[in-house]
Formats: sequence, C-alpha cells, structure tokens
Amino acid sequence: MSEEETLYHYCSNEAFHSIIKNGTIRLNDISHSNDYMEGKWIEKRITSLLENQITHDKISYVIETLKLFHSKYSVFAFCLSSEGDMLGQWRGYADDGHGIAIGFNKKYLMEKWTDNGINLSQICYEEKAQEDLLRENDNLDKLITAMENYPFRQPLSLISREPTEEEKKQKKEAEVSVTLILLIFMLKSYLIKNPAFREEREQILIKNSFIIEKNDYDRNIDIDFRAARDKIIPYISLSLDPDVYLKSTKSSIITEVKKGPKNQTPDQIIQDFLKKYHFSEVEITKSTATYR
Repeated sequence: MSEEETLYHYCSNEAFHSIIKNGTIRLNDISHSNDYMEGKWIEKRITSLLENQITHDKISYVIETLKLFHSKYSVFAFCLSSEGDMLGQWRGYADDGHGIAIGFNKKYLMEKWTDNGINLSQICYEEKAQEDLLRENDNLDKLITAMENYPFRQPLSLISREPTEEEKKQKKEAEVSVTLILLIFMLKSYLIKNPAFREEREQILIKNSFIIEKNDYDRNIDIDFRAARDKIIPYISLSLDPDVYLKSTKSSIITEVKKGPKNQTPDQIIQDFLKKYHFSEVEITKSTATYR
C-alpha cells in the first residue's frame, strides 16, 4: 500500500499494545492535546476575516464566545499524519522515539464510522484553505449578516418603548444564527493550525456530531477515562474489527508498523503480537530518523 493510502498514528509502546490487544482506538478529548494552541488559531483567522466587516466590539464578542464554547464543550478526535517518519513526531508523541508509528489503511478510516458522525478531516495550514473552510456553506457571510442584526445595544429610539414583535423575532433569529455558526466554527477550529506546523501533514478522525458539556461526562455512557502521566483524559473508544474487514475487503486495517529510532523490539515479536490479535499482512519497518 502506498504512503498516500496510509495514515500514521505516533504513540508509545504502551498505547500501541493497548490498541492491538483491545482492538480499539481512542478518540480523546482534544482539549487535552499536547499542543496548548489546539483550536485557538481560528481566533486569529476570524479576526482577520471580520476586520472591516463588523465593528470591533462585535468581533470581540465572536472571539469571546468561541473561547467560552472551547471551555464549555468537548470535541473528540484521533490524530494521524500522512508522514510516517518525522523526527518531531517521534519526539513529541512516541515517547521520544522509543514508540511506534501505526500505519492505518486510510480507506478504512474514511469509511468505517461515517454513519456515527465520525469523519476523517484534513488539517488546514495555509491561509487560503483556512478561509475556504470558514466560508463553507456561506457560514462566514451568514455570521456577518447575523452580527449586523445582533442587538448589542438598543438604539435610542427603542429605549422609551417596548420592542415590537418583529424586532423581538429579529433578535431571536440573530441570536440563534450566531450561536449555531459559532458552534460550527468551534468544531472547525480543530482543523485550522498555525502554518508553522505544516510539516506535520496532520489529519484527524473527528466526531463532528458529538459536542458534550464538560460537566456531563459522568452521564454519557460512551465516555470513559484513561490515565496519562500528568492528567486524566476523557475518551471515546472505537472498535476496529480486523477480522470482519479482512474477510469483506481482503485488506488489512493496519498496513505498517514503523518502529521509532530508539525502539529495540525485534520485528518477529511485533509480527507475532499482531497476528495473535488478528492483524495480519502488516509490514514491519524501522525509522531512518537520527537523533543528534
């Protein structure tokens, strides 16, 4: 399978062991990402695109509302890269090169969970691609129109009288429109990143239909929790079903396992481990990245 048909998930040996043994991957609450700027680059892009379109106080309202949504709601995702041997990824996500890059069948990831609102999405690094993403379905123009009607301050003419039914309706429609569009933008915010990170060539498997309030974790049966070194992270588990997919498509879910620069596991042990849990036809390779 070519590199274009494979997406890589960098992880520790412990995470690799869990994925294979349990036959699952975990969509983590992305707000607990290693990248403290995760989801925040959109603020810069929206501010730029709204400049000269609406007033500064309304732009501030948009940004503050996005920040509120990020603090209030969770989005779940599984991070991958189209590049399988990047030194920065080994260092940041694979236990400083001791771990593994799991090469997943891209076609499988694109199709497996679409009925559950889980989609594979490309991260946008270039400004033009980011603007196009925000303009999808005319969402940016709809936001500008709604913000023009949004009643931040009552005109003097309305201070001495009650708003008419039409004015109340207009206010309500503007409020609903702004809220819905900014919720959409909150989801899209995780697809927009600083161009300085373009070499990561990231794609994410993201649950677009699932936004949950952070204080509702205990009431949602889909959410479980795992321990990281410095935090407890909420996640959603997805079953891989390797036997079913292999029988129906004659293709493997995992096409390659690349060992990190510092990983000392013999190839045969990895191969036997994979076969024990029904992952077959997997190529075992070794990183060529070198540490100084």
